[in-house]
Amino acid sequence: MSAQSNLQAPQALQPPRRSWQWGAFIAAVLSSIVCLGLLTLLLLPPLQAAWATEIANGSENFSVADGVVVTPGEGWSVRPGLQAQPAWPVQPGAAEGLVLRSPDRVLTVTIAAVGDEAAYAQAANGATTWVVDTLAALEAARAGGSLRTETLANGVEVRHITSGSMITAVLDLPTGAVLVVGEVQRDATLDDYRAAFAELLLDINPGR
Repeated sequence: MSAQSNLQAPQALQPPRRSWQWGAFIAAVLSSIVCLGLLTLLLLPPLQAAWATEIANGSENFSVADGVVVTPGEGWSVRPGLQAQPAWPVQPGAAEGLVLRSPDRVLTVTIAAVGDEAAYAQAANGATTWVVDTLAALEAARAGGSLRTETLANGVEVRHITSGSMITAVLDLPTGAVLVVGEVQRDATLDDYRAAFAELLLDINPGR
C-alpha cells in the first residue's frame, strides 16, 4: 500500500486586504465633516450679522431691546450684536443690542439694554460676557473715583469712563440702564469722535 503524501497543492496567493484603506478613507471623510461643521459655527454668526446690516436714513428707529430704541444719523450702519460666546467675551450677545458704525466706519458703537445693573449681574450667575465685564469695570471706576457723571441736553444722566481708544457710558433711561461702548480704530483719535459719540447718546431713547 503506497504512502499518501500529506503535502497539499499550493493555493493561489490572495491579494492583501484593503479594509485598512477603507477605514482611513472613512476617518478622513468624518474628520472633514467635523472641520466643516466647526468652521460653519465660527463663520455663520458674523455672516448673518453682515447680511442683517442696514444703513440708517436719519429718521428710522432701531430697537435695542424692549423699551429702548436708537435713531442714528444718516449713514450709520446698524446690525444686530453677535451671539455671545464664553470664549469671546468681547462680543455682544444676540439679545444684548446693536452694533453701529459711523458713516466713515472709524467709530464702532455697541449698545446694550441692561435694565437694573445689579439684577443683570446677578442673573449672569458668574458667566463671563462683555456686558458683565464692562459693568464690573464701571463699578471699579466708580469706586476708584474715575467715573464721571454728566447730564445730557435731553435731561438723561450718563456715567462714563475713557480708556485709550475706548469710551464706555451708561445711560440712565426711565426704562433702565443702557450700556454704550464706543471705540475708534487704532490709527484714529478718540477726541475727534467724542462729538459723534455724544450725539449718538442723544439718539437713544425709551421705545414708543
